[in-house]
Amino acid sequence: ADLVWFSSVFFADTGGEGDTVYIFGRGTGADGRAPSQNSNTVLARASLQDLLEHDWEKTEYWTAPGVWSAQPEGLKVVGLPSWETTCDWSEALGRWYSFNLPAFTTDIFLHTAEEITGTWTKIKVFSIPHPFVQAPWISYAIKAHPELV
Repeated sequence: ADLVWFSSVFFADTGGEGDTVYIFGRGTGADGRAPSQNSNTVLARASLQDLLEHDWEKTEYWTAPGVWSAQPEGLKVVGLPSWETTCDWSEALGRWYSFNLPAFTTDIFLHTAEEITGTWTKIKVFSIPHPFVQAPWISYAIKAHPELV
């Protein structure tokens, strides 16, 4: 499968003790073109130690109709924009959360879901003010920093 996996990597264990990480990636677009920020988000999970050793053999992929599979075939779209983002679990919200700033726009959205596989909801949480919405400024790749709370 033609996939890119740099969108986001984060721990699956909401308590922070496990070795399993979730990985957001992108597949080819509906037009068959290479993965881009406009491609749908797909999901995998793997052992962090395996990934550090460049071993993808035991990686599992979220596939239709909603099951984990050892093969990256029939990937199920997660329904969350994830081009270069962060995702984390919030104990206070009891939800996974991620932020997104669609390309060349000014509105930042908070996306949340009870399960990492979705259903994801979104709410606008901020609009980037002037002068940061025009040249020479550019805003992109919104990140959450839960360690700063």
